[in-house]
Amino acid sequence: QALMDCIKQTILDKNIVRREQLIALTCRHAGLTSLQGLEHFTALQTLDVSHNRLETVAALASLPQLTNLRVND
Repeated sequence: QALMDCIKQTILDKNIVRREQLIALTCRHAGLTSLQGLEHFTALQTLDVSHNRLETVAALASLPQLTNLRVND
């Protein structure tokens, strides 16, 4: 749920109308434990999910455009 809240807020802030338009996402300190659902945003190039408690990052395997990633604590 925390990831979806972050995605929804980013979509609103950037006036995104198609999922292909979401190319950068920052969800620092967002209480994330999972990246499940992120696989639907295959155009993502930049992702910052640092300072969360992620249990797995398996969803990242389905993001072929991802070139910038931050997952540190």
